[in-house]
Amino acid sequence: MNAAARQPQLLLAGGGHSHVLVLRQWALRPQSRPASGSITLVSRHPTSLYSGLVPAVVAGLATLDSARIDLKQLCQQAGVRFLQADITGLEWGRRQLLLQGGERLGCDILSLDVGAITPAPADGAMAVKPLEPFLAWVHALPAGAPLRLRGGGASAVELALALVRRGHPCRLLLRGPGLALGNPAANRAGERLLAAAGVALERNGIYLGPADLACTGSQAPPWLAASGLPVDPGSGRVLTETSLAVLGQRGLFAVGDCGLVSARPRPAAGVWAVRAAAVLATNLERSLAEPPVAEPPQALRCWTPRRHALQLLGDSGAGRPDQQPRALALWGPWALGPTAWLGVLKHRIDRRFMDGFQGWVPPN
Repeated sequence: MNAAARQPQLLLAGGGHSHVLVLRQWALRPQSRPASGSITLVSRHPTSLYSGLVPAVVAGLATLDSARIDLKQLCQQAGVRFLQADITGLEWGRRQLLLQGGERLGCDILSLDVGAITPAPADGAMAVKPLEPFLAWVHALPAGAPLRLRGGGASAVELALALVRRGHPCRLLLRGPGLALGNPAANRAGERLLAAAGVALERNGIYLGPADLACTGSQAPPWLAASGLPVDPGSGRVLTETSLAVLGQRGLFAVGDCGLVSARPRPAAGVWAVRAAAVLATNLERSLAEPPVAEPPQALRCWTPRRHALQLLGDSGAGRPDQQPRALALWGPWALGPTAWLGVLKHRIDRRFMDGFQGWVPPN
């Protein structure tokens, strides 16, 4: 096959929230799938975990299967090849994705949605990310074992409460004097939730022994920075334009927890990955299009993430006589709750997201 007839190759690296939503769009609306080119999704796991349901799985309020998206099936429904492999690096100058075992995958267009990891704890504590080994660790815990969690953000608070609901007494080890939920009102409400559940706080970095679980923020996989891509120095997240294209790199995109819009940096959160999906789908299609030589390439669609996003922090019903889950709503400098109706709202949002991947048959 000569170069003129060769079909462009699109690789989707990782099964993060943006990619699964793009695949779902292609499955539900085949006409929106790029008309030209071959598309492959590469992922370490055959399923993708919906992070919003992970605390409920830990608490025993939801099954692990209810939080899994079947990537292989979704790819089949979207007309995309699925390849299960561990990504170890990228040589973008050669347009090659490096896989464990030495295999190389060539491509013309590449989209990165490979998630994030928790920095390796020095004391041997279990890292909360990647999520799959963390959940296996949770399910292997001895019944009633007391646990010490390092971290003061939303993930640490939610998981401490979920583990209490599971039957594990917890202590939270804080680097500073208090929680780090984004604003003072949220921090005060978070401390009330923890106190009601019997979760003690050790403040100002005075740790009496090692931690069992590290919830100390997240960083992009180190191979991204090692590949020479422009990255944020603190998090290792790949810097992009508002089009989600990597700075200075045509045909390369980064989204989700591994990408960061340079002009509008936002914390890593599932809500941004969800909102970026439609923009990514459009720009992948435009990048794969082969317009007549006389026409310029289509301009990429831009996306400006809002300054704030609603975050619902669930308590799993820990420490409540009725065990009814509640939630705390966080938005910018404000905090509301915790209340039972916010807990119901969180449950509905999480179930609505997962229902979009279960129980439907794509059109022929």
